[in-house]
Amino acid sequence: MTKEMMIDLIVSRESGTPQQLQQMRKTLERTNVDYVEKLLDESNLRQISVEAARQVARSPRIMEIQADRERMAEEHLLSMRYGHIFRTPIIVDGKAVVAIDNAANRGVIAGWPHEDRGEYISAAFFKKVLAEQPQLARSLSWQSVDVLDPKKRKLAEANQEAEDRETFNKFAREIGFSGVEANFQLAKSVLGNFDRYTLAQAVQSNALQLAPASQEELAQYAQDAYEARVDFLAHRATPLELRAAAHQESERLAQGQQQAPELDQIQKMRQAEQNAGTAYPPLPDEFRDGNGPEEALNAAFVKRCSTETLQKLIRIYGSAQIDELLRVRVPGSIWEF
Repeated sequence: MTKEMMIDLIVSRESGTPQQLQQMRKTLERTNVDYVEKLLDESNLRQISVEAARQVARSPRIMEIQADRERMAEEHLLSMRYGHIFRTPIIVDGKAVVAIDNAANRGVIAGWPHEDRGEYISAAFFKKVLAEQPQLARSLSWQSVDVLDPKKRKLAEANQEAEDRETFNKFAREIGFSGVEANFQLAKSVLGNFDRYTLAQAVQSNALQLAPASQEELAQYAQDAYEARVDFLAHRATPLELRAAAHQESERLAQGQQQAPELDQIQKMRQAEQNAGTAYPPLPDEFRDGNGPEEALNAAFVKRCSTETLQKLIRIYGSAQIDELLRVRVPGSIWEF
């Protein structure tokens, strides 16, 4: 984010007359970029605190979730500050180098600032400390400044973006979330770079709330999985894997033969509910799990929803309809995963 973009964001969040805001902008334009970054960090944290208060006012259960979000946001802001440090060239032993971005270097640098003196981690502070105490350079690991070459950096960032996109797409398909760009960018903004474990932890803690996949996307996921399976078995499967696929097909056929008894059992459950004088409304297309957004009501939703939500579904719509949603399957093929 450029200095001008950071100033735009800071000014947009302030209140005052147009003249006052214009004066603020001029003042910020005369300051260095590190100071503007610090103001933006403080502004971001204020925004998070305001949103936390608003959420807590709606539901005390949000407190724990919001605490996780604030912690992740603070970690993200700190990561941005470190990012500037690891792009700052330093002369060490007569060579232009940059510090390597790793946990060991971060741990060393984190012990340098004295907050009681108003010091905080930034590129300017990093350069100042090393200029005053050059011996500290020996406590860090370094790499050639060539890594800052725009072309090489752009290629590395593009590769990282593609890798993150592939990781996110696989995760979305596995869990049943939408792979739309908005979901991907939300994950990037909350987590930065990530792996499958980080995504799963963020979703589980509600720090990351992704839109569920639409029926069209779920159908496309199934079609893509089918095509991938066909390609694998046709071109790369070993004889052992082909025999396993044949065994899977046999099990599928056996399950298909049991379909009729399952349907009969569901009908009996429904008849028993009717005989008891209980008339349940038909299942809706969407339902809400706790305080979350409405999602498509399907087998995937029932499997991952909370116990309270499952009990509520059964209480409102009857166990027969929920059982039918979970147990009735359209027979597939040996290509299913």
